[in-house]
Amino acid sequence: MWAQVEALGTDARLFARARLAVVGPGTADALGAHGLRADLVPDRYTTAGLAAALCEGRAPGRVLLPRADLATPVLARTLADAGWSVDDVEAYRTVAVDALPPAVVARLDAGEVDVLAFASSSTVRNFVALAGGATPGAAVASIGPVTSATCRELGLTVAAEAEPSDLDGLVAAVAAAAGRAG
Repeated sequence: MWAQVEALGTDARLFARARLAVVGPGTADALGAHGLRADLVPDRYTTAGLAAALCEGRAPGRVLLPRADLATPVLARTLADAGWSVDDVEAYRTVAVDALPPAVVARLDAGEVDVLAFASSSTVRNFVALAGGATPGAAVASIGPVTSATCRELGLTVAAEAEPSDLDGLVAAVAAAAGRAG
């Protein structure tokens, strides 16, 4: 999205009148790199958590929702149902690789991977499509409840789920899953 802001010949001042809400601290940090500050970061770092935080004690307004092509419609639907006017914009596309690198396949097949860390539902789906869902000897760590649900839906057992649902939480979940796998 920032590339588009620059292509318009503008900068952070474009957002001077906007209130900025983000799902979690990673996105808040990314805003900060461009001189912007998030006005709202929900306690629960999920789209459902953001929707609840936006609707809590606020009159409906208009929201620009730049998101990935594969993002769930939960946030847009919840806001629209609460009376918000939602401009739902596809800001980027998730593109799956055609194959896992041969060295990764070999390590998976040999049971040399202790933990698989999934940071989104799309990575789970792509992994299962490429690896056939096989996780010989590998525990699964997930960044949060939506990703964990996708894991279970596709036959993967989640050993640890991040809490909070951010990068630090995922690192802790990986460590927890590694402890259970060892």
